[in-house]
Amino acid sequence: MTRWASPTRPCPSTAGVRLGGTAELKGRGRGLSLNLDRLVRDCRAVFATGTGPLQPRDAAWVTASGGLTLPPLWQAGEADAEGRTLLVLGGDRTVGTFLRAHPATETRLLVAYPAADAYKVEEIREDPRVTLLPVGHLTLGPGEGASVSAEVAGRSGERRAVVADAAYLSIGNAPTAPPGDLVRGADGYCPPTEQHPRVIVAGDLRSARFQRIMTALGSGGEAALHAYYATREPITES
Repeated sequence: MTRWASPTRPCPSTAGVRLGGTAELKGRGRGLSLNLDRLVRDCRAVFATGTGPLQPRDAAWVTASGGLTLPPLWQAGEADAEGRTLLVLGGDRTVGTFLRAHPATETRLLVAYPAADAYKVEEIREDPRVTLLPVGHLTLGPGEGASVSAEVAGRSGERRAVVADAAYLSIGNAPTAPPGDLVRGADGYCPPTEQHPRVIVAGDLRSARFQRIMTALGSGGEAALHAYYATREPITES
């Protein structure tokens, strides 16, 4: 796609860009400008993924300091887990993905999850590296040195303290669309059919219901073809 689009003057190709706080999208009639590290005018923008991990402050069942930001579990590598105990907040599907990606890694995952995640943890229940902690509420605090600690209140009121070498997130994701003229629904996601003619939304940003690898691949391929053919056909208003 990059090779096809690069020689086309109205369609400069910038692949693999993570949009930060300075990114902004502006639609002007049939034209479109995207401000990344430079201003790109009359571009065709493809926004893929567009979601970020929920933080402890976003989960009603977690109490933590307001400014605490933790990494998602998918960012943890083998070196982060080997021989260590990791406290995982939430039982989202990324826990199973992490375990399958590191089948030989000797680690211990303390997976604290609310009742709403009970069906999700079934796929990891039999893994000997996993200790499931069904919680009613969890209070995250600092440990000694580089470790972390938490007080876990069970759903029947029992309490226990847990200590781990590090904490990671598996709570879920929220849409993180860049500012500007993207049309957002009430839930923050960006419906593809309601956007500017030059904006193509692909991947997880489309809807909370279609956050799966295969649907993201399909929508990404469709978006690439849409942009490719648009360089050879006139753009029409929809």
